[in-house]
Amino acid sequence: PIPCVPWQSQTSGQYQRRVHAGADQLAPGPDLQSRMSFFFTCFYFSINLGSIVSFAVIPIVSQTAGYAIAFGITSVAFVVALMVITTGRKGYVQAPITGSIINQIWILMKDARANKDDYPTREHWLDPAIKNHSEKEIRDVKAVWRIMPIFAMLPVFWTLFNQQNSSWVLQADRMNRRIFGVVLPTAQIQLFNPLAILVLLPLFNKVVWPGLARFNIYVKPLDRMSIGMLFYGSSFWHVCICTEFN
Repeated sequence: PIPCVPWQSQTSGQYQRRVHAGADQLAPGPDLQSRMSFFFTCFYFSINLGSIVSFAVIPIVSQTAGYAIAFGITSVAFVVALMVITTGRKGYVQAPITGSIINQIWILMKDARANKDDYPTREHWLDPAIKNHSEKEIRDVKAVWRIMPIFAMLPVFWTLFNQQNSSWVLQADRMNRRIFGVVLPTAQIQLFNPLAILVLLPLFNKVVWPGLARFNIYVKPLDRMSIGMLFYGSSFWHVCICTEFN
């Protein structure tokens, strides 16, 4: 499991880069936050819609036509996607390269510690960095520290998440997969995750969160991520129990 953590760090980085590249295409404006939220929803919906199609079709193709054809279809799909992205690259908004953000954060924190004696009445330990940095830079680093506990768990999250492509498939081979008289191929068990997301995504965005807001209960995005990770972690305990006593 330990080597999987740095591997999944790279996986989570891929998702973040794709999301950031898409968000860069949105023009600034007073409704940027709502448009960005809509973009993330569409992005997430599209990924899982593609997952449903692949998990539903490819296992059947591999059983009927062979793995060579199944891998060939996915390879062609990747090439087509690459061609589409490459064709429109000249029209993309590309944020200028500003250097390593990690290095910038480290310098700001180092300056804050070096200047701490000059600001004895500071409210936050990063505030003394105002001597060398702007207020916006300090606010941004404070925001990074607030979300660090959540994003530090992303490699672990992806390590667990990708078990559905390996361990859970092997477990499904020992399960009763007959649904409405049809026996599902083992690999098709994976499609229930994106299927659940396609159902729950609009349900929460249009019903659950707005419904809670009517009662003055506002769940922040980071709180939603925390709640989701708790539920996701508990699902692995459920799998362990089912495996142990089944």
